[in-house]
Amino acid sequence: MKKSMGIGAVIGLGAGIALALVGVSNPGASRSLQSIVDFFGSVPTYFVMTYNLSPPTSVIVFFTYWAVIGAIVVLLAGFPAKIRYILMAVFLICFVTGHGLIQAAMEREMQAIMDSLGQILKQVFAGR
Repeated sequence: MKKSMGIGAVIGLGAGIALALVGVSNPGASRSLQSIVDFFGSVPTYFVMTYNLSPPTSVIVFFTYWAVIGAIVVLLAGFPAKIRYILMAVFLICFVTGHGLIQAAMEREMQAIMDSLGQILKQVFAGR
């Protein structure tokens, strides 16, 4: 592994730690800040929810994800200038689109769970 990719992984890991700390330490944060934290935390959270991972594994997945993102950014930054900007733009578009799609999928799943719960509660209280 190149030294620069290792540095990128450490920077990505630092971004993941910062994101986790902002999400955990500010439960009453502004709506916009909470939306940003939710948006950038959506991909690792989706993997954790989908595969029902244990808490220690969830932490590993979250921080590994951000380390890989940091390494990819540094790898792309190492290309010649013309190619670098194109690759970074494509990566950024894919990164933001992927996070948005996964966040929408999580919202649909949560809505389905809430709808099911509502139906169960209707049946329970209608039977009385």
